[in-house]
Amino acid sequence: QTLADQITYQHDMFLNVLAKQKMKHVYEMQMRDANDRRRANQDALEQLEVTMIENETLSEEVTSLRASILQLSEVIEHLEYDNLDLQFQLKRAVEAPSSP
Repeated sequence: QTLADQITYQHDMFLNVLAKQKMKHVYEMQMRDANDRRRANQDALEQLEVTMIENETLSEEVTSLRASILQLSEVIEHLEYDNLDLQFQLKRAVEAPSSP
């Protein structure tokens, strides 16, 4: 084996080691990126769960407010009826002949 063959062989081995190191580095970078994406997805999922709970709570509050509005509407309706009745009674009292 000549010196040139030995140098070529060692050069090829060096390039092979460099290629393996490069592949290892690329793999490690891809794994870091995948882990970062996984953590970001987990954070987004947790935030989505919090938002869903908040939305459920708000939905319950809206339902309660709708019931309160319905009750208030009924009270207002009764008050309007009572007001009309009192106006009618007042009108009758004013129009009634006064007793001496």
